[in-house]
Amino acid sequence: MAAQPATRPLFASYEGTAWIECPSDLVRGKEQQLLSVALPLIEQTDLTIDMSRVHSLDAAGIGTLVYLLQCAERNQNQLLLVNASPRVHELLSIVHLDSLLFVQSLPA
Repeated sequence: MAAQPATRPLFASYEGTAWIECPSDLVRGKEQQLLSVALPLIEQTDLTIDMSRVHSLDAAGIGTLVYLLQCAERNQNQLLLVNASPRVHELLSIVHLDSLLFVQSLPA
């Protein structure tokens, strides 16, 4: 039986926005899991990334989100992160990424 991809589109498009689920580990060496799905979408439409499964986030993962934000802006699209855990939201706040893109957190 083939393994399910770690990142998959949840909805191809919903009101002009693509939705994907982020893998549980957004860390060095695993960035490609998110990028392979997110890049083609963010070049064409707004993108919402469900962060609810993210348990590990490091500098490489944060760099991946910054790169996706730059790609979105270059293509005049928006990047939205939803369902971020309080810890993920805290990490994004520390690096001031929460002021660059909209982050909706899960209740504490």
